[in-house]
Amino acid sequence: MDPTHVSFWNRNSFFYYCRKEQAKYIQKPVRFQENRIKDWFPSPWHKLHNIPYVTAHLLKFSGHTPGLVEI
Repeated sequence: MDPTHVSFWNRNSFFYYCRKEQAKYIQKPVRFQENRIKDWFPSPWHKLHNIPYVTAHLLKFSGHTPGLVEI
C-alpha cells in the first residue's frame, strides 16, 4: 500500500451520490436519497485533534419513486 494514497470523506462527499447538481461531476445518475448523515468522534482523542468520522444512512432507489423528494 502506498501511504500517500489518501481518501478523506466528509458529509459533503455523499452529495455526489444523492444530489443531481453534484452527480453531474462524476457522470453518474443519482441513485440514493439521504436519510441521515452524522459526524461523530470515536474517542476523546479524535475530538481533541478534530478528526471527525462520518456515518451516512442512504436509501437506494432505481427509476422513479413515487413521493420521493429531491433535496
